[in-house]
Amino acid sequence: MRVRVGLTAFITVLVMVGLFYFGMVTGGFFAWFLFYFCLALAAYEWLTLSASLVGMRVQRYVPAHRLTAGQSLQVRVLVERQAMWPLFWLRIHEQLPYRWLFQTSGLDRIHVPLWRRAIDYAYTVYQLPRGVYELTEMTVETGDLLGFVRVHRTFEQPERIIVYPKVVPVRGWTGTALDEYGERQPTNRRSEESSNVIGVREFVRGDKLNRIHWPMTARRGMLLAKEFEQHVTSEFMFIPDNTTASYAGDAHGSLKFDVAMSITASLIRNAYDNHRKFGMVVPADPYLSFPAGLDVALLARCLETLAAMQPQSPRDILSFLQRIADDANRGTMFVVVSPRLDQPMAVALSHLMRQGRVQLFVPVTEERLTDAKRLGYERLSAAGIPVYLIRNVDQLSFLRRGGVSGATVSSH
Repeated sequence: MRVRVGLTAFITVLVMVGLFYFGMVTGGFFAWFLFYFCLALAAYEWLTLSASLVGMRVQRYVPAHRLTAGQSLQVRVLVERQAMWPLFWLRIHEQLPYRWLFQTSGLDRIHVPLWRRAIDYAYTVYQLPRGVYELTEMTVETGDLLGFVRVHRTFEQPERIIVYPKVVPVRGWTGTALDEYGERQPTNRRSEESSNVIGVREFVRGDKLNRIHWPMTARRGMLLAKEFEQHVTSEFMFIPDNTTASYAGDAHGSLKFDVAMSITASLIRNAYDNHRKFGMVVPADPYLSFPAGLDVALLARCLETLAAMQPQSPRDILSFLQRIADDANRGTMFVVVSPRLDQPMAVALSHLMRQGRVQLFVPVTEERLTDAKRLGYERLSAAGIPVYLIRNVDQLSFLRRGGVSGATVSSH
């Protein structure tokens, strides 16, 4: 930029010197008229170049930095300047996130401020998509009437805007399940083994080796396992699937993923509103874990994670569920949100049932399930795992016990 300005100044000086000597040599009216006309034009151009943006200040006003998907955002921009030099046109450009470009009205405008000291305008972003966005710089550009000179200046004003997934009221879902005795029992009544040993029993196949009570085993001459005191657990563990493999090759993968994030956010908010402990684990790389709790800070962290999440994890959801099954506390209610509804997923969820109850929420776009998904659905139903097929997140307000169909289960 400096080289260009310097070169332009050098050429201007050469032209003016040439015209001056031309007037001195010829002495005619036309020669001196041409000299003074070019001198006035050069003065105008240089004043436009040097004085147009002197003392200019641009301020962006964002009314809210945390919104929900589907809301609109109106951003106000105020331009103030101190110079008295008239501006015949002024363009203000802001580099918006790519996902906002086709949903914005009133962004790029050409203003005619002349001698006005302040310009105040607003633009609106409609139907905000879920995500975490950064607004950075604004560029102001102006120039002369003839188009010879253009000058611009960039103003930095970083803003971070979080658009949470759409959250809807959840009705007809309480996280209850049948217990071993055929009675319906909420998960906050599910029992889990504590660290308090209250007795021993005969060791049976499937017991872990660290459960062996070695002193009693030596005394009685047979393997005996520890019996633990039971205590109550009230944990929901939400597992949203953000693995690339689960959404790859699906023409509606982006839509399904946004629905999956809204499902998870709505269920987490429902657990929080009903004073139920909840946590979340995400198969990211490295994987994210939010230990179970019941405070607003945990809710905010989970929702912000869901807002920023994209289906870009290289992990395998099936091996991740295997890991969760090995590490989780017994009695936990696992709520998995994934488009996978095949037999390998059914096997992985059945394995997860050893540690607690499992429910599966599946975002769908197709009218009928494929044969593979239908078989997975049937296997999960046979294992006692409720499956909720969700086409639109608003369906969460009309759930019924045992699942709700957003697509026809039969493929025929």
